[in-house]
Amino acid sequence: MERQSRVVFVLVMAVLVVAAALWLWEPPDPRVNGGDTIVWTLETDDVTGIELSRGDETLVLARDGDQWRLEEPVVSPADAAEVEFIVVNLTRIRGARPLPDADASQFGLAPPQATLRVTQSNGSVSQLDVGSESPTGSGTYARLESGEVVLVPYSLADVIETQAAMLRERRILTFDEAAVRRVTVESANGVLEVTGSGTDWYVNGFGRANILRAEDLIFTVRGTRFLSFSPDTAPDGIADAAFRVTVATVADEMGFAVGEQGPMGVYIRRDDGLAGYADPDALQFLGQGPLDVVQRSPFRLDPNVDDRITIARDGVETVLTRREDGWAGAEDAQSIVAALQAANITYLRATVPTPGDERARVTVVRDSGRHTEVVLFQDEGTYVIARDAGGGVPFRVEGLQPFAAGTL
Repeated sequence: MERQSRVVFVLVMAVLVVAAALWLWEPPDPRVNGGDTIVWTLETDDVTGIELSRGDETLVLARDGDQWRLEEPVVSPADAAEVEFIVVNLTRIRGARPLPDADASQFGLAPPQATLRVTQSNGSVSQLDVGSESPTGSGTYARLESGEVVLVPYSLADVIETQAAMLRERRILTFDEAAVRRVTVESANGVLEVTGSGTDWYVNGFGRANILRAEDLIFTVRGTRFLSFSPDTAPDGIADAAFRVTVATVADEMGFAVGEQGPMGVYIRRDDGLAGYADPDALQFLGQGPLDVVQRSPFRLDPNVDDRITIARDGVETVLTRREDGWAGAEDAQSIVAALQAANITYLRATVPTPGDERARVTVVRDSGRHTEVVLFQDEGTYVIARDAGGGVPFRVEGLQPFAAGTL
């Protein structure tokens, strides 16, 4: 029994020793081989500044929160994807093969082809002189701050050959889509102005906007990019601009004017004077008019999703509810729902009704909270004059024969 206890004790101790070793053991960094010299230890989230010097040219990038800015040779927001490419390529470097007694001039380091200085969030700055590539092109000769020459196991050509124009933010306008409250497109053909927030958007002079088309307009404006930049800031603007786009957010207003098309693309000038050229295909959205964005269905009814329809007329309220087998609440509930779904807005000049002329009010509700309320006024033959209770101008609705017949 005593012998068994000793065996159990020894086994328990062995397990504890192995467990402790596993807990204390740190797996080797795949970027460091045996005998390698540590170049630097960088983590993506810790990099706050990058300086790249090539001869007389210096590029400086600085991070402010989640945003990167180009500080030299020009001051500009930086393209997040381009900066991320550089940061990822720098952080994957850790170990490098030392080259003892190496002649720096034999490895493109006298002088270096470029010098990298990387600032981390703790304020430390690491420097690396970059030389020529290895004969196979799979590595790069470099010199550490200590003066030691090493062979980095990666090509750094794409990093050190980065141009300022590649780093500049190419989106013509930068804004938070959720903060937009108004988008205006002006041209010789007229004005498209969409205002609102969330799921409630209206086309000025018309009615409620189609939410998907309003979102698409905002998304397209935000995604429109410069192909290249003009050296001129065009402080006096563009004479006879073909289009002018304005975006108003909760805190700011910005815009750009569209000029003529040339060999480099369509000339664009931003309100702050920055100018450049854009792809003409990317500007086709500017040809939209109000009728391309406006909501054509007055009730925005989806009979398979909406839960309740309330119709108030002549002091009587009819409530239709959706069930598994269809709509209920009135003998002709299915016909009424079908008529509401098929109704179509016709944006012809309609008589402006007075509040006392209201004859019916239709409310569509779904559990998610979506709420559409349309006020119906007098009928004019095959049309019914209506207005969205949320805003917009009066419009004519066709296809509401139940209203004219008194069943709606």
